[in-house]
Amino acid sequence: MQSKTLNNIARIVKLDQRSAAWLAWRMGGLGASDMPIVLGVSPWRSPQELWREKCGIAKPQAANWAMMRGVALEAEARLDYEFTTGNKVKPCCIERLDLPWMRASLDGITRNGKIVVEIKVPGEADHLTALSGFVPDKYIPQCDYLLVVSGAEVCHYYSYRYGEGALVEHYPDAARMDFMLAKAQEFWRSVLEFLSA
Repeated sequence: MQSKTLNNIARIVKLDQRSAAWLAWRMGGLGASDMPIVLGVSPWRSPQELWREKCGIAKPQAANWAMMRGVALEAEARLDYEFTTGNKVKPCCIERLDLPWMRASLDGITRNGKIVVEIKVPGEADHLTALSGFVPDKYIPQCDYLLVVSGAEVCHYYSYRYGEGALVEHYPDAARMDFMLAKAQEFWRSVLEFLSA
């Protein structure tokens, strides 16, 4: 793996997303999609289920239909985002320099590192929330984590459904992000304690 620095906070890790090497890298830390689970706001998984997976006690969650749809339409949605905003972005993997277990597979980031993009291909209710100008509650920790790991100034949450895009600008909130970071550190410490026992 080769890397270069991003915003003096993170390094870009050269990995093909969804490859075996990428899956192994993800297991060695916490990613943005883990944050709603760690904070207990995910409607799909509990913190205990994620802990068992990271400790190697349980198998990683298999991709469901909704996840596969998101993967299949991500490139199309990213092009729509670029056309809508005029921002050119590239997907990449990053990890914090000081806390390398903090990792993220970015759907997109601008060349200057100021904007990260989180793309969702959601159901109707979540898309309507984005059209109303809000990030659905269950995805706020994911957007926050992308900002913490990348050092970007703003996260562009982009909801894409049936060819229609909805952009929500999500900015850092120090109190919310400090709380999330404390929870993430506590969770990862418990994983390391188990693995070293």
